[in-house]
Amino acid sequence: ANLTVQVPPDLVPLQNETVLGLNGESVVLGFQIVNASPPVTPDNIKWFFQPLNDTLLKVEIVDDGVTYMFTSDRLNLIVMNVSNEVEGTYTIEVQNEAGMDNERVILFIEGP
Repeated sequence: ANLTVQVPPDLVPLQNETVLGLNGESVVLGFQIVNASPPVTPDNIKWFFQPLNDTLLKVEIVDDGVTYMFTSDRLNLIVMNVSNEVEGTYTIEVQNEAGMDNERVILFIEGP
């Protein structure tokens, strides 16, 4: 009999816990998954946003091609043409059959 060892995903951030974006520029928030068995599929990756000034609000991010875009693996979120409205906490949640993990990064915007 084949013994399949299932391993929950482990997210590793590709940037510091806080990221500074310049007004009008684009920012990439990225993560890697290590040790996930079975692999995490893109449809099991979700991103959420909590504005700095309203921590009770938590909205799931959709790729609208205007403010937010995902890479095809959904492990990188591109925040485009940043402004104060996108300042806040970004959480990524991933899962496979063995379990789940989440990580977050806080985006601050500076500039006029």
